[in-house]
Amino acid sequence: LFLLALAALCGCLDRQEPPRAGFSSEKVEERRQALGRGLYAHYCAHCHGESGAGDGLNAYALPVKPPDFSSRAWQESRTDAALEDFIRLGGRLSGRSPLCPALGTSSSERVLYLRCYLRSLARGT
Repeated sequence: LFLLALAALCGCLDRQEPPRAGFSSEKVEERRQALGRGLYAHYCAHCHGESGAGDGLNAYALPVKPPDFSSRAWQESRTDAALEDFIRLGGRLSGRSPLCPALGTSSSERVLYLRCYLRSLARGT
């Protein structure tokens, strides 16, 4: 939470704001992914696995198999907007597993960070 508060305070990770002096767009994206990694570990890795392959510890017991976020085909089949909508709504309202948590609309930054991290999981296949 401290990092999220710090990022919001400095404004350097705001989706609407261009990078400030000393912050390249690559550095901004790296920071977003780093913040998203923590959210992913907390909310997603239990079912989707550390690498996003859908093989987390809880995956076997789910009524709907988690998607493979590391799949290039899966990544290309989803727009950023659709991915962010799913993160906000969670599995129950998106027709997937009702156990997949929703981040809701309380923090668009958290949704952005998690989406950026999910995009970073794509492999070359």
